[in-house]
Amino acid sequence: GSGKSCSGNTILNKKHFLSEASAKSVTLRCQHETEIINGRKVTVVDTPGWDCTELSLQEVEREIQQVLQTLNGPYSFLLVIRVGLVEVEEINKISELRNVLGSSYLEHTTILFTQKDNLEGKSFDSFIQGNADLRELVSRNRNRVHVLNNRDARDRRQVEELLQKIAIMHEENR
Repeated sequence: GSGKSCSGNTILNKKHFLSEASAKSVTLRCQHETEIINGRKVTVVDTPGWDCTELSLQEVEREIQQVLQTLNGPYSFLLVIRVGLVEVEEINKISELRNVLGSSYLEHTTILFTQKDNLEGKSFDSFIQGNADLRELVSRNRNRVHVLNNRDARDRRQVEELLQKIAIMHEENR
C-alpha cells in the first residue's frame, strides 16, 4: 500500500505493474520490467511488500532473494514509504531488510516517499521533522530521499531527478 507498483509504473512511464486500491496486498510475486529512459537502460523490480497481507515474511524474503539472483550490473534499492502517518513498527521493520538485502543495503538505497500530494503544501522537511524515528532513518541513509507524486506521472522531471540522485549514489559507492 505504499505505492511500489505505481512508482515503478511512473518511473518506467508505462503501466507494467498492477496497481490498484485494495484492502489487501496486490503484488504477491516479484516482477521486473525494463525500459530505456533518456538513453539509460532502467530495470525496475516490483516486489511484495515487507508487510504483505497474503504472504508470510519468509515467503516475501524468498521472492526477493530469487529475483536478486537474476539481476546483473549496478543496482539501487528504493525503499518506498507513503507520505502520511509512519508508525514506529514500520520503521523498525526496515532494519530487517538487511537479512535479505545484506548488511550494507542502505549504502545502495534511496528512500522514495510517495503520495507527495498528501503534503498539501507543507514542506517535506517539516513532514520529516514531525517524526524522530523517520528523521533517524533518513539520517542513517545519508539523507538520500526523493518525493514522488504518482498522480502527476506526466511530470517526467521528478523521475529524471530520481535517476540523477541514483547515478550520484552509484558514483559515491564506486
